[in-house]
Amino acid sequence: YNNAARFTSQNTNTFVVATDSTGRAFVNIRSLIAGPSEITAVVDHDVNAATNLVPVVNGSPAFVTFLPGPIVKLVITREPSDTVQSGTLFDRQPQVSLSDQYGNLVAQSGVPITAAVLSNNIQLGTTLQLITDANGRVNYSDMWMAGPTGSYQLRFT
Repeated sequence: YNNAARFTSQNTNTFVVATDSTGRAFVNIRSLIAGPSEITAVVDHDVNAATNLVPVVNGSPAFVTFLPGPIVKLVITREPSDTVQSGTLFDRQPQVSLSDQYGNLVAQSGVPITAAVLSNNIQLGTTLQLITDANGRVNYSDMWMAGPTGSYQLRFT
């Protein structure tokens, strides 16, 4: 039975694994891209003479879902308006999402996200702290700034 199994996935490279003395190959497959994937195994083998059985059906896909890793950063998934008038709501309100180290969005509710402006002479008006929804997102809906004309930076933590 000592043969080789070749595995291919949409989100990983093709690789070859030697089979053991019983003709089985064991693999751990990891992907940097979260989401569904199809994995196909092709085995170079002969029919088992004792049982007259083929150990696998070549090319039969398995469907798996790779999960995102732990939360390590926030990403702005909808940028706020580029320009705003002092004291009025942003036309485009920001959306902030949880992400793993590879940029996969992490769907986790209950995580607080706080908005701040990096300036002492600007007033940021909004509900400063929101809690992520089941998709791991917060959607600001009432954000505005007031103060002198200039460029200012928002920070989400």
